[in-house]
Amino acid sequence: MNSENLIPEEGLYVSKKDPSVRMVVTEVDVVDDEERDSEDVFYLVNVVREGDEDDMSAMGYEFDPDEWQKFVATLQLEYVPEYNGSISELRELLSKVKKH
Repeated sequence: MNSENLIPEEGLYVSKKDPSVRMVVTEVDVVDDEERDSEDVFYLVNVVREGDEDDMSAMGYEFDPDEWQKFVATLQLEYVPEYNGSISELRELLSKVKKH
């Protein structure tokens, strides 16, 4: 599998072009087809705007791998992993970043 076809993580993606564009991948459905090449992975990515995750009437998007890669490239989306540490650990990390 090449780096462009890495299966996306569920969670928040923020645009580097416009930080107000915040999208949440709510589900990634991977098709496991043994007859396909190991480098050809097919998946569907379900995406909504941040804050609409629990709104069944909200507009959502479903992308195949090519569409997802184009969407990410166009908006310059970057995955933002969840942080599960304490407030003091977060402050320490932020202070280290400010020093550099």
